[in-house]
Amino acid sequence: MATGKEFINEAYRAIFEKDYQKAIEMFHKAIQLDSTNASYFYKLSVTYARNNSLDDALSAMEKALDLRPDCLQYRQHFEMLKARKLSQRALSYAEMGDRDQDALNILEQAVVLDPLNTQAKLLYAFLLERNGKRKEAIQTLYELLGLDPFHKEALELLKNIKQQ
Repeated sequence: MATGKEFINEAYRAIFEKDYQKAIEMFHKAIQLDSTNASYFYKLSVTYARNNSLDDALSAMEKALDLRPDCLQYRQHFEMLKARKLSQRALSYAEMGDRDQDALNILEQAVVLDPLNTQAKLLYAFLLERNGKRKEAIQTLYELLGLDPFHKEALELLKNIKQQ
């Protein structure tokens, strides 16, 4: 009979081969053998996140945190996932065109949860500029460029704002 560690190793092989579905299956098999191992849930969450299955990733992280509420790494990953989920919702609001303020409010939350989320900052700056808050947009873009000085979209947006 296989052990949890053997299933984890098989999951890593699958990830190396970019077979994320198989990796997810292997993580689930490891969890079936030891549902008290928080690291198995964490690893499953990371794999779901790579596939942009954020709801599944968040669910797995909640289980990991239930088992290890004191783990800073798990807490940070969970917050990063929540920020990504919020950013997705904000983008859908922004695409509606008439929900910019809702999107801005959500993006503020996302950036607090994950201050390194450059995509959230970019969308935030874009929406600020679109709503006539040029100075705040420029400041947000400088913050983003402090994280990633060569961020192509941020450089382009900053250039466009300054040319107006």
